Amino acid sequence: MTDNPRPTFQMSIDTRQLYERLKQASVGETVTYQELSEIVGRDVRGRAYSNLLSARRRCMRQDAIVFGTVQKVGLQRLDDGGVVGTAEGAMSRIRRQARRAGITLSCVRDFDALPIEAQTKHNAAMSLLAAVSRITQNSAMKQLEKHVGETKKELPLTKTLEFFAAR
Repeated sequence: MTDNPRPTFQMSIDTRQLYERLKQASVGETVTYQELSEIVGRDVRGRAYSNLLSARRRCMRQDAIVFGTVQKVGLQRLDDGGVVGTAEGAMSRIRRQARRAGITLSCVRDFDALPIEAQTKHNAAMSLLAAVSRITQNSAMKQLEKHVGETKKELPLTKTLEFFAAR
């Protein structure tokens, strides 16, 4: 028996080849899906999609290289401004997911028949989802940006929550 119970991760050859190509991309360069598909010999938008995702994540985690998607064309290496710009799309997705999850939770037909533990989970989730939905609104983000612009640094979690509590 080994001392290390965790399996040793070994990147597949396809993922490694995609990673090596993406890692070489210069800022602003678009690496086409066609080129990436030729590297692995199959469509990276189909069966090799998981390899592409894995290579893309590795670029971000290990090399601090971020790619945006150019629809139906490929991946574009983002500059620092482009990296910052990804936050807006992420906030929109998070807000939509929070709203959808809240709508799903509101479909409980007989709340009183739920066990107390389930009622508590339901209420806690609804409260948190409502807060996430509210603080990820564009208007809330703009207010926070203005406040952060005055402080010239990112706020700690407590200060961020205090900011929204005061609104």
